[in-house]
Amino acid sequence: MLKKVGLHIRWNDRILDVPEQAEKLDLNSFQCFITCQTTGKIASPCQKDIVLFNKLSEKFNRRYAHCSYWVNLAKKLRSGTRMLEKEINAAEKLGFTHLILHPGSFKGSASKEEAAKLFARRLNPILKNLDSIKIVLENIAHGSENLGGEISDFKLIFEHIKYPEKIEVCLDTAHAHVYGYDLLSDEGFSNFLREVKKNIGISKIALIHLNDTFEARGSKIDKHCGLGLGELGYECLNKIIQNPLLQNIPLLLELPVLEPEEEKEILKRVRGFLNKE
Repeated sequence: MLKKVGLHIRWNDRILDVPEQAEKLDLNSFQCFITCQTTGKIASPCQKDIVLFNKLSEKFNRRYAHCSYWVNLAKKLRSGTRMLEKEINAAEKLGFTHLILHPGSFKGSASKEEAAKLFARRLNPILKNLDSIKIVLENIAHGSENLGGEISDFKLIFEHIKYPEKIEVCLDTAHAHVYGYDLLSDEGFSNFLREVKKNIGISKIALIHLNDTFEARGSKIDKHCGLGLGELGYECLNKIIQNPLLQNIPLLLELPVLEPEEEKEILKRVRGFLNKE
């Protein structure tokens, strides 16, 4: 049986479109924003559609909701904590298994350490009440006064998390590259993995966002491109897929808007890498 891969899927009017599209593309997982990116409103399907969404999603072993960028638990003011609680509530009703969350900007805090404490202090009460969904922190692309670009930032956060079993990490390849990590050379990639093992632990990695970008290493610009076309390219991305430490971690692609046939071709190419003997 062929190994599969997940995909971030966009929706406009109906969040029900997400599992329907995931089935058409023969995915094993999907990801979407829980807040509509065109209207800014949190998904609020009726009870009938909630039941249908859950039924359509049963065949997908992992269902990732991506938190909106308005949530910023590291920021002193207007952290979006209420927004996060509402998104978690919607995600749980719809049967999502994971919620992807960016640590965020800590502008206004005295230090990164202070920001990590604040982030954890706000997240801990939310984690306490979680039952059916895990929070997944994602490394980010941005630099100055941002938490989660440096891999060591996750260790700072975990030191203050009271419910570590309810929190995991997603590694985004494009974000790591534009933040400044060298994923292209063998030595650079080994150093990156060493940082991950030291500050996170491989067992805590729930997901890899396998993404590419045209932006240069260290540019801090968060912009994805078609997989294999950018700075990383298929050779580097395949190296990541095949690495013994990472090869059992689920993969999900976050592609820019492409023609359907381009999207299908990329999925086919990645599946080919996954199923090499």
